[in-house]
Amino acid sequence: MGPSGQDELLVASAGGAAVSDALTRIIQSAEQQQKRTVTVTDLVPANAADARGLSSFYLAVGWVVGGYLVASILAISAGSRPTNPRRSGIRPTALGCTPSRPASAGRSSPGRRSAR
Repeated sequence: MGPSGQDELLVASAGGAAVSDALTRIIQSAEQQQKRTVTVTDLVPANAADARGLSSFYLAVGWVVGGYLVASILAISAGSRPTNPRRSGIRPTALGCTPSRPASAGRSSPGRRSAR
């Protein structure tokens, strides 16, 4: 808070636009009550292709649902029979192949930024 009545709020909307919007509204309301002004500076803005920052959320939901479906399919197809040597090799192989598709989709997500 500045002594002259001018304050600055630093936000990072790339971390979640909803959180930075809510924080901005709360701080602006408090500033108005105290007859002060606030300047909002977005240090890490959201990607233009993903303005609300939801791509990562939907990607994570897809991974969770996909993992649940794979686990369900394995449980239904294998049943609850005891593991034999053949089945103990098939299950990890099937589970090992599953993450390759979501991982490749995650690399091309529009909300993901490269660290370059």
